[in-house]
Amino acid sequence: MEGRMSEPKKYQRKWKNYLIFPRFQVSLLFFNTLIVIAAVLVVGYQFDKNLEVIDAMAGRFNLQNNQIFLEMMEQLKADFMMTLWLVFVSTLLLCFGFTMIFSHKVVGATHRLKQYFKEVTEKGHSYDLTFREGDLDPELAEVVNEAIGKIKKDNDSPERGVS
Repeated sequence: MEGRMSEPKKYQRKWKNYLIFPRFQVSLLFFNTLIVIAAVLVVGYQFDKNLEVIDAMAGRFNLQNNQIFLEMMEQLKADFMMTLWLVFVSTLLLCFGFTMIFSHKVVGATHRLKQYFKEVTEKGHSYDLTFREGDLDPELAEVVNEAIGKIKKDNDSPERGVS
């Protein structure tokens, strides 16, 4: 058996295994987090500006010292802050999960391709490239396998080197 390699083993994925290319994946997560933070800050700023408008209107109608109005404003602020924090935390969690899974599908195919070519370089072609189900661009494996098959066929043909 001329050092033939078998398909890589399948295993149960752990969260740490989702970081195949940490620099890219963590950068993507960082920028997505910045976008979420910016969106929350814009919403918070706009809410604060709206409260200023309501306070100005309350001044015109002499409601600034009205206990019912003040309690309503405090309740409104408290409800908004709770909602804003809930949205912020849930969006960050969703963003984290989606970014990790999506980036893993993108980077996984690239990583698998890189490992495959390293093995072909070191040990020769011994198996066809395959990607996991769900990886982006599954047709890439077919194209690579066809190209390597053509190269092998061209190298094995007696007319090699003749144009």
